[in-house]
Amino acid sequence: MSQLAHFVMLLFLGVHAAPIADTILNSIVTNCPLDTARPSPFCVAQIEALFAMEHLTRKRQPKDITLKLLKAVRDAYMGHQQLETALAASRQLAQLAPDDHILAAENKKYILWLEKASEPLSRGEAVLPKLHDCPTQKRCRQIINAALLHQQLRMEGGRVRTHPGFVGTLGMGLVTDQDVKPGELLLVVPKHFAFYRNDTDGFGEDVLWAADLDRVERFAVRILMAWKDPKWKRWKDCATSLWEGNTPEVLDVPATWTAEQLQILQHVNPYAAAWAKILTAGWKATFTQVAKSLSKIVPDEVLTLEHWLWACVYALTRAEIDMLLPYVEFMNHSPDGEVAHTSLTGEHYIAATRHYAKGEQVFFQYYPPPGELVYGLITWGVVWE
Repeated sequence: MSQLAHFVMLLFLGVHAAPIADTILNSIVTNCPLDTARPSPFCVAQIEALFAMEHLTRKRQPKDITLKLLKAVRDAYMGHQQLETALAASRQLAQLAPDDHILAAENKKYILWLEKASEPLSRGEAVLPKLHDCPTQKRCRQIINAALLHQQLRMEGGRVRTHPGFVGTLGMGLVTDQDVKPGELLLVVPKHFAFYRNDTDGFGEDVLWAADLDRVERFAVRILMAWKDPKWKRWKDCATSLWEGNTPEVLDVPATWTAEQLQILQHVNPYAAAWAKILTAGWKATFTQVAKSLSKIVPDEVLTLEHWLWACVYALTRAEIDMLLPYVEFMNHSPDGEVAHTSLTGEHYIAATRHYAKGEQVFFQYYPPPGELVYGLITWGVVWE
């Protein structure tokens, strides 16, 4: 990459990542009592993500805020006996705190103790962790990868008035970055920025055999094919943020439950339990039938039953009838949520049906009511009140 292109990319990332950093900081200020208690793992994840965004954009928060954040994660690392990471935070805090700052004297004691407790590190025999690399929290990687996918969408022609972020117990969601009036566009996703159920392009291989699969299984094929396509790297990184290595994260829906859990569900809702068993059995049977064909279009690393079941569940929980929109999938469901439309040019867009204040979460209607109870349980593993 030329110096000019590198500069332009950094400038672009700085402009568009800044609102995401603000969203993360607002969430920290709202949900994390930094002055009164050791932050929770959820808060540590967001602080690490904020440091990662700062490193990416080269834009720093005011020093007094950074000092509070460093002290908070240092104390959290100490509480979890993550001494090397605590030492990294302490040394970074020492570089920023003036000698007469109240934190400086306190922090010197921490450094002395941590250097003794982590003696090889203090002698330079190992490399201290970098806080902007999300050293302790997988959720931090999820936040950063979501931000990178957001940037890719913009760079490829998408238009958005929202940002990804954590929204309490619902996990990841989309929130507005400005006030939005009814009728105004919340987001526009280009035609090429989506998975389609009926695509038959298999990187030079014939995948017409997938036409015989059901809707979820066709999407599963498309999802696993993305591992081979650089275009979908940021989406893949986002989708696998919570994995341990190459081991898929278990998505908590009845189709992934153990026999014991399904037995309990059988007593509560026999129909839901039977539906879950049928889904899982069908997906396993299909994998046996298509594994040879799949081997021509997906990497060996994901050509396993475990990955196939994960892809099926991922499609079940996130895909609409004919398409899966990678950015829209961040949105949480509400029966009163927004819906996606397709323009004559093939773009997918969501227009606001009501007024949204800046920072408000935008919900998506994955399916219309009625049918909330069983469908919500099977599809997302939740029971609506």
